[in-house]
Amino acid sequence: MPYIKIEDRYRLQQLNFAIETAELKTAGELNYAMYKLAQRFLELHGLSYQTCADIDSAYSCGGKEFYRRVTGPYEDVKIHENQDVDTMKNTLLDYEIRNKKKWCHGD
Repeated sequence: MPYIKIEDRYRLQQLNFAIETAELKTAGELNYAMYKLAQRFLELHGLSYQTCADIDSAYSCGGKEFYRRVTGPYEDVKIHENQDVDTMKNTLLDYEIRNKKKWCHGD
């Protein structure tokens, strides 16, 4: 997530106000709002491969940042409340026993 300078945050205050007061009621409305932001960025920077890549990257990294900060911790709470899925634990344990090593992403 790009942590922009304080002065740049002030410059974007009008946008922040619009976002904070928007009443997004559906995922479609959220998608629309995100599209309009991307459209504005495209208007400012012009159609080019780089601009398209920047927009795609912002969507991708923004989604990952949301997952890291919100969804992941939420899932951890729910695992604690409801217990983890046994089949995943067993699958990983079986892997470790069969391969005589700890499971590691990418194996």
